[in-house]
Amino acid sequence: MEDVVTESPPPSRFFQEDLDNFAAPPPPLPQPLLLLDPKLGPDHIRPTLLIVALSAPSLAILHRIPHKILIGTLILPETPLAGNSLEPCPRDRSCYIYAVDHRPSAAVLVAVQFPVAAERARAVAKSLLGAIQAERVLIFDSIGSQNYRGRLAVDETLAFKLATVEERSGGQPLVQGVDYLPSGSVMDGLGAAVIAECQMRRAKGTLVATWPANGRSTVVPIIRSLLQGLSIDVGWGLMRLRSIDCMVSLYTLLEDGSGSMLQVLLITYNRIQYPLYVSSRESSIILGPPRKAFANASKIKMDTTRKLQEAREQTSSSALDEVGMQE
Repeated sequence: MEDVVTESPPPSRFFQEDLDNFAAPPPPLPQPLLLLDPKLGPDHIRPTLLIVALSAPSLAILHRIPHKILIGTLILPETPLAGNSLEPCPRDRSCYIYAVDHRPSAAVLVAVQFPVAAERARAVAKSLLGAIQAERVLIFDSIGSQNYRGRLAVDETLAFKLATVEERSGGQPLVQGVDYLPSGSVMDGLGAAVIAECQMRRAKGTLVATWPANGRSTVVPIIRSLLQGLSIDVGWGLMRLRSIDCMVSLYTLLEDGSGSMLQVLLITYNRIQYPLYVSSRESSIILGPPRKAFANASKIKMDTTRKLQEAREQTSSSALDEVGMQE
């Protein structure tokens, strides 16, 4: 005869979700912590434009915008901060808030550099729009292939937009030249939460969704042109030389100890860097960001001549002349 005390109990007739109804709910997560500079003026708390960068191409452009000032940050308690640098860095898992000059008043840029869980997206959106009450909100996000009604080719570049009712009926749209998201396609994540919060607050909001998510070479020119249309200085970025996309970068480097300065202007074409302009005094120096060492300034100039000759062989001389830089 079986012992009812020591034998294992029979399987439960309840489903697992039914059993969870009798368990105590998990403790709620604390609210996102948004820290702003206490010395901010009303132009930064109530700016004319708030830009939220979520996609990789928009974050790449945002970090190249010159003369921006760090005015705050947003912290999620569950997001680890180990490994972050003291100064703002594109590789940090942080959310930085910047201010830039924009007519007629300042604009605020938000760089969200870590993924936000779906259950925390609305809390982050409420914290941002509650602290920064902008007249207009612009969100840059990417759309996934599973959310698009149709087929998305890997080598195809697309951009769509969503707008609140107030933005559509408010006269001239903030984003022009971009089609609306096709019917049947959806957006999720933090970008959808921010545009939904704008609609709940009856604010003018626009969400720009791009494809592919990591297509920097093809998506960056689209976002850059949209920002330039809003009178935002994006600095040195992608310059289109006829049908060629080239990255132009200016580096100013100092030699350790001596204070000698070197300026190198590089143009990146097909992932190959060609120095176009070099000015320096005769001194030993190590080139930092391109991770390439040069023995001295004379060797740099010799290398520049050789690289320029290679560049002319791959691209037409007229295309290089359009850059307008000195050799």
